[in-house]
Amino acid sequence: MLIPFCSKIEVAGQAYTRFCRKIQPVGVEIFQTNQAAQTF
Repeated sequence: MLIPFCSKIEVAGQAYTRFCRKIQPVGVEIFQTNQAAQTF
């Protein structure tokens, strides 16, 4: 029962990683903006 679940997580993880790579530049910008906002 655990093995299919784990493989599903792996597949989801791969899709998530690809999604993160696509969204990363935007995420970094948002993160930097948040950091700057916290500094004020």
